[in-house]
Amino acid sequence: MSPVSWMIAAFAVFMACVCLFAYIQIERNAHQARQGRMPQEPGRTCNAKR
Repeated sequence: MSPVSWMIAAFAVFMACVCLFAYIQIERNAHQARQGRMPQEPGRTCNAKR
C-alpha cells in the first residue's frame, strides 16, 4: 500500500472512532434522561442546598 492509502485508512479508522464516541455519549445522555437524572450543572456537588 502506498503512503496515501495508509493515510486514508488511518483517517477512516479515526472517523469511525469519533462516530462511535459520539454515539456512546448520545446514548448515555438518553439513558440518564430516561432515568430522570439529568447531568448536574458544572460546579455543583451532589444534593447541594443553596
